[in-house]
Amino acid sequence: MVSILICDPRHGGGPDVKLEYQLIDSVEAAERAGFHGSPTILIDGRDPFVTGGEPVGLTCRVYRTDEGPQGAPTVAEFQRLLSRELLT
Repeated sequence: MVSILICDPRHGGGPDVKLEYQLIDSVEAAERAGFHGSPTILIDGRDPFVTGGEPVGLTCRVYRTDEGPQGAPTVAEFQRLLSRELLT
């Protein structure tokens, strides 16, 4: 779903959007990458969803969303985030 959302121009993505996956398979790799749990989503190398309380490591990540705790940001949150990123 994330790749469809990011690459879909209706959701703020376009042909200049590059989607990459990185395998984090050790605590050391998680620490080097600043990995705050799965899934971690980086935009231009930074995590726009980090609040400061997430531990770095091989964990499952819980996102605080308008719909309550979720395993990933909602489509609406991605739309807002991508709109802000395109304006800056």
